[in-house]
Amino acid sequence: MFIEGRPVEAAYYPVFHFVNGVNCQLWPLYILADGRLIFGGEVHSLSSFTKLVEDELVVTVLPDDQRTYVPEVTSFIATNVTNIVSDDDFLREIPDIVRDLNGQPTTLDRCRDAWQEYLANPSDVRREQLKAAYEEVPRHNRLWLGGFEEKDIPIRKVIYGDQWQKDDYEDDATQD
Repeated sequence: MFIEGRPVEAAYYPVFHFVNGVNCQLWPLYILADGRLIFGGEVHSLSSFTKLVEDELVVTVLPDDQRTYVPEVTSFIATNVTNIVSDDDFLREIPDIVRDLNGQPTTLDRCRDAWQEYLANPSDVRREQLKAAYEEVPRHNRLWLGGFEEKDIPIRKVIYGDQWQKDDYEDDATQD
């Protein structure tokens, strides 16, 4: 992405924007390495962008039966919408994207490190550290903590014991 004629590190995130609070459109959000957010041609801080989400002008999940426009491409009506990324987790993911753009450890990295430390030397203290690190990871990203088949199940079993819960992204075959 270019800003003021200079290339800048950025990540693209598609979001749904209720223009004038009514018409829903798919709009790009650009997350810059310096933490600024470019949305709707304006520069936002995380706090000013959070206000748009809190006011439901920007959402990650469409309401059922919502006509949505993809400018200059198409429109569609969303039905049977499945919530994959909550607005709260979306906002929690933005600082991770900024850290990633800057080559810094993300919540995923910190959780993987805590998992390896626990495996190398299991203890109650390390389990609590693992739990804290795990719960910092946005829910929709937790499945990337393990392998394709296992997802984050081994971590949840260690943290929560017999009380671990099957997550939304798992099918019935993966739970013991």
